[in-house]
Amino acid sequence: MELVCAVIYFVGLALCIAVGAGGVSIGQGYAGGIATEGVARQSMAYGPVRQALLVGCAFLESGCVFSLIVTLVYLFHFKAGQTLAYDAMVLGVAALAMGIVAGIIGMVSGRIVAGAIQSMARQPYQGSRILSLMMVAQILLEAPMVFMFIIAFLIKGWVSPTVSLPYAIQLMGGSMIFAVGTIGPAIGQSTFCSAVCESVGLNMAMYSQIFSFSFIVQAMIETPIVFALLVSLMTMMSTPLPGVSVAELIALCVGVAAAIGFGSAGAAIGSGRAAASAVRCMADNPAQASSLARLGIFCQAIIDTAVIYSLIISVLLIKKSM
Repeated sequence: MELVCAVIYFVGLALCIAVGAGGVSIGQGYAGGIATEGVARQSMAYGPVRQALLVGCAFLESGCVFSLIVTLVYLFHFKAGQTLAYDAMVLGVAALAMGIVAGIIGMVSGRIVAGAIQSMARQPYQGSRILSLMMVAQILLEAPMVFMFIIAFLIKGWVSPTVSLPYAIQLMGGSMIFAVGTIGPAIGQSTFCSAVCESVGLNMAMYSQIFSFSFIVQAMIETPIVFALLVSLMTMMSTPLPGVSVAELIALCVGVAAAIGFGSAGAAIGSGRAAASAVRCMADNPAQASSLARLGIFCQAIIDTAVIYSLIISVLLIKKSM
């Protein structure tokens, strides 16, 4: 069993930085490619585009930093020659979860930077306003990465060399539940925010309305992340009922991850696409902007009910065994 724990621990730490840095690199590469194309089309946009690329890549780099910190802290948690037990296995899985969240956020955040750069190529004299919109979108998108960073350090404080296998399964399951639950919302939010940045470049007169609309929509798209965080903490902090076996705990974690993961993914991606269409129509039809905004929010409210159903089932599954 010590071999299994050691493999999960070291592989998890390696994948934390590899997946996190890999996703960030893909996002930065995509943004850099769009920046080159934008400057080639509009040489006057060189200054704003370079600034947006530098700021955007700096935000993207935070995923690498979070992954690196977690990897180093977990790596020095054990002394050389120390026997690795279930606590090592927990840290390996939690590190992998951190890498997944950082990698996904880094990859999709590159789309937001690319959308802002495309707008700057059309509106080079409005670069500062577009940059502000891009920064707000990226800051909000990084919320799940901060949550996962906090979870990773909570788990480090909860584990000990005497941690039991059932509790280890709870901690591993909780970390992966949150990681899986953030994938869909990250994709949905990047789809919408990229459309927001592109739309202001098509119609700068709609900047204020689109900016206000984006706050409401991003809050709605991020709702599944809050649900995933709630379910994750419930899984890690609840006490299993007497007689619950290890197999049941594993099945519970897989079931909850599937429920909240697939539920939030479908709802958030669908919500992001609906809102992206609404914001593009607002830029094309300013006279109908208010009606289109209300229709988009109404559509999102209906879509988000799917996440509530997933949350109910996830909580019921947890209460079934804990």
